[in-house]
Amino acid sequence: LPVDRVFTIQGFGTVVTGTVQSGNLKIGQELEIIPGGIKVKVRGIQSHETKTDKVTFGDRAAINFQGLNKNSVARGFQCATPGYIKSTSEIGANISILMNSDKEILQNQRVRIHLGTQEVMARISILDKKSIISGENETVIIKCEEPLVATINDRFIIRRYSPVVTIGGGQVIDAHLSGKWTDKKTYIKLIS
Repeated sequence: LPVDRVFTIQGFGTVVTGTVQSGNLKIGQELEIIPGGIKVKVRGIQSHETKTDKVTFGDRAAINFQGLNKNSVARGFQCATPGYIKSTSEIGANISILMNSDKEILQNQRVRIHLGTQEVMARISILDKKSIISGENETVIIKCEEPLVATINDRFIIRRYSPVVTIGGGQVIDAHLSGKWTDKKTYIKLIS
């Protein structure tokens, strides 16, 4: 569940809201808050302002956690089964620049990546050229400035750093890159 809101209710504690992206969730279940790796237990669940014992894929949910500090979670974080996903700082992706964009993406350009409810600043490393222009598709490596929760095939939006204008989008092809630049470059080319 990607978190879109966090608030506290007196007598209940911290509540997060979002839309269930996969699996299901029950009262009493243990979850992990990512990034951060904080383990929490579900105290209560509501869906469309009605108390329920369980939510599943596609449901809107408000989840009340036992003992979770409001400052430990924020918009863009994820609630997941412990060990199911983890945050990353570098992803491989196929990106496309909008046909009507008058802006290009330059090598190592700073951009905003919007994935789920997350927004992170990142730099785009283009594999074999110096820029990507309107209407082009390219395979790239995206280096995030803060942790990003991503899985293979997740789609995202690319916006300019400033002014904040949408210039394209993409799809994750590897969520956890590591190693030397030449190794990553060769690997990403093979799987794209």
